[in-house]
Amino acid sequence: MEKSIIVAIVLLVCLPFFSETAFYKPKESTIKFTIVIDAGHGGKDSGALGTNAKEKDIALKLALRLGHYINQYMPNVRVLYTRTTDQFIPLHQRIAMANTNNADLFFSIHCNSMLTPTNSVGGTETYVMGLHRATENLNVAKRENKAILLEQDYTTNYEGYDPNSSEGHIMLSMYQNAYLSQSLLLAGKVEQQFQHTAKRKSRGVKQAGFLVLRAATMPSVLVEAGFLSNTLEENYLNSEKGQVYIASAMYRALKEYKRDVESKTNYNYQVVEGRSASSVSTQTIPPSKKITNSTHSFVPKSIPRRATTNSYSINNPNDRIVYSPAQKTKEPEVKVMPSIEQMYPTTLQGASNNKKHSIDNTSTVFRIQLAASTQKSSVNTGVWTKIKGVECVKVGASYKYLVGKHASFSTAIERQNYWRKNGFKDAFVVAFKNGQKISITEAKR
Repeated sequence: MEKSIIVAIVLLVCLPFFSETAFYKPKESTIKFTIVIDAGHGGKDSGALGTNAKEKDIALKLALRLGHYINQYMPNVRVLYTRTTDQFIPLHQRIAMANTNNADLFFSIHCNSMLTPTNSVGGTETYVMGLHRATENLNVAKRENKAILLEQDYTTNYEGYDPNSSEGHIMLSMYQNAYLSQSLLLAGKVEQQFQHTAKRKSRGVKQAGFLVLRAATMPSVLVEAGFLSNTLEENYLNSEKGQVYIASAMYRALKEYKRDVESKTNYNYQVVEGRSASSVSTQTIPPSKKITNSTHSFVPKSIPRRATTNSYSINNPNDRIVYSPAQKTKEPEVKVMPSIEQMYPTTLQGASNNKKHSIDNTSTVFRIQLAASTQKSSVNTGVWTKIKGVECVKVGASYKYLVGKHASFSTAIERQNYWRKNGFKDAFVVAFKNGQKISITEAKR
């Protein structure tokens, strides 16, 4: 009898600890960081072609492996995929998925290619949205953007953009990006890890106009993991060894990026192409299609936890990969941009004279766009107090910071050049009529 009473008391005391509360698992709402992984191309869009491999297939394998690493070793991160199978997804829907799901990061994976197969050109590149500084960057963007030709109504979805027009690429690349610093931080870390972890040749952080990045409302990068026109790199990317190394490098870069952002590390970086540097920006469009947590059956082969000399198989991407002989690669230099105060020490004029604008509101006017953001910033605070005549105008889902009102396009170009010389290197001319933004082509008619 006494034993029964003791057992009952023990059960009553312990029962709460074995209840649902005791085994509570954090719900998805506790996840604070969302990454959208975009496997480039897919379905009827093969992307670049190698001798034996297709860009769409390699991009998907890398995306799934990267997502697997994140899911396994970064439990507080939610991973979403734009595709987990061989299917065609329009470019505008990919970034719209990220926007709708309030993603913290958009990570697009691709493979590069030259028009003529050659083993003399190889290496990795990571792009942020912006104005191309070299013809080769423009060619990469043209190749990736041509995927829209496979869409039924691409002229409507991309506001008349023509992927075969150099002018169209130039206009696209001038879109402004409110998340440039974070994008550059991530891009730099990806290229560093490609060098250090995967021992690949890094061609640097670059910029060009990519449709898949133009509407991002979060930091975003496009990775070119190697050249399929180079048989050596094609074989590497098409192998398990190559995919393990590349995915591991990307995982480490993402982990470092998240750590730095959450610790509020200074991430005011510039694009570095060789030894040159410049800044860039992009604008946003409304998101459309929403996606949910994607699932897939990808499971990597059972491989040792620790890699050994001359081994590439690793299970934990956090583990050190040993090479023979081990080589240390000097980290590439990352240049820091000047502060706002350094860039604008004096008050700048929004127009050639400070008189009130006499242009009728119904007329076509040319203005200079200095910046854009998804959140409104008062023109009476911060750097804007140093600029006379600046206005914040909402266009679509973003806010544009504009100066000047000019009836002449040539005058507007002169003012554009003035602003570029005074710190706003990506300032450009925009046109309005009846208070609505119109294209430059329409305004010049």
